[in-house]
Amino acid sequence: MDDEIHDAFVLCDSNRDNLLDLKDATEALRCLGIPVTYTDVKQHTPPTPNLELNFDDFKALVDKLSAYAAEKLPQDIMMAFRAIDRDKDGMISASELYMMLTTLKNPLSEEQVDQLFAIGGVDRDSNISYDKFCNMFTII
Repeated sequence: MDDEIHDAFVLCDSNRDNLLDLKDATEALRCLGIPVTYTDVKQHTPPTPNLELNFDDFKALVDKLSAYAAEKLPQDIMMAFRAIDRDKDGMISASELYMMLTTLKNPLSEEQVDQLFAIGGVDRDSNISYDKFCNMFTII
């Protein structure tokens, strides 16, 4: 994992000064598969000069935010599911989810949604339970 962390650090060091600003750190964390926002990164970054992180600071942040994201992700998934579950019966229509995912502000392509559904064992005519929804969005 240390090699992956180093690779993400180097890849996202936009000005090649061996420091990541918070924007670059957010991008590097996402490259590592840690679903965080800029605000998450800012809240969990210790005060540093110019809010820049060297590699050791970034590595410590990876450890901290990995644990944070693991706790936060199920809550975020539950909120998303509840927003889609209009009749509050614990099920959502796969066709409705398909439409939402392909028409978002940053939409997924039809092929990407089809792949996501295939991973989750869902076809467009079925209903999706919360558990299946969680599995679909924690696999990716």
